[in-house]
Amino acid sequence: MRIFELTLRDGGCNTYACSIAITRMIAKFRRHPLRRLSPTVTWSISITLSLLFAAQGLTKFWGPAATQWASRFLKWGYPAGSSYVVGAVEIIAGLALLLPRTRKPAAGSLVVVMAGALCTHLIHGELPRVIPPLVLGVLAFLLFSSAPEEH
Repeated sequence: MRIFELTLRDGGCNTYACSIAITRMIAKFRRHPLRRLSPTVTWSISITLSLLFAAQGLTKFWGPAATQWASRFLKWGYPAGSSYVVGAVEIIAGLALLLPRTRKPAAGSLVVVMAGALCTHLIHGELPRVIPPLVLGVLAFLLFSSAPEEH
């Protein structure tokens, strides 16, 4: 909630204010970690996210949606080909969620991708499109924060 306080007070979310707020939230999170999810919940979220992200990533490469994704990314101001990079990250990280050793870094990667999608939609005033990256990002964050580190 601190990010929204800064946004409302400053009249906009500049990079410095957002980075400070995010850094403070991460530091607070490290002091108070979440409980571990049960294996059933972890696997359920992992399989669901894996299927969703792999399917969504594939749409950025093949079919009629690939052209639409490329034009959307250009409209949002991203370089040509960035839809392919995002699609590759979604496919690879989505599949990596199915392996316990790679679940934590994969979930972290997906949190970053969903944060980027969330910010992009907010900046461009596409409020209905904010909900999917918010929900998927929260689920990926739950996996990231609760998955034990493999040694």
